[in-house]
Amino acid sequence: MDQSLNILAVESEPLLRSYYDNLFQDLGHRVTAVGSAEAAIRSMEKAPDQYDVIITDLALPGMDGFVFRDVLKAREPDLPVVIISARANQPEYRKKVLDSFEGSLSKPFQIEELQALLEKLMNQ
Repeated sequence: MDQSLNILAVESEPLLRSYYDNLFQDLGHRVTAVGSAEAAIRSMEKAPDQYDVIITDLALPGMDGFVFRDVLKAREPDLPVVIISARANQPEYRKKVLDSFEGSLSKPFQIEELQALLEKLMNQ
């Protein structure tokens, strides 16, 4: 990848959060990994316009990924929000995920799928 993104990753599970932190860095991106939507919002308030993309789970403590996305879009409507969730492809969520987020991956995902999604975002 020629470019790198500044990613805010939101994942409540500590092991996955650490994995994402390492994975995004290994792929050449800068990452801030937090455990809740509230922590992500605080991070964004401290450094507005710092992030190129938000990557979040649907299942978050305090507010789910859909509510979190709505809060983000009210503040920064052009900021891409991507979902990585085991629920992303479940029938009851699929249409809402496609309508709400700029990209989605279902856990577990292949690193190549993630790379393709990040490259798509960089080329938009």
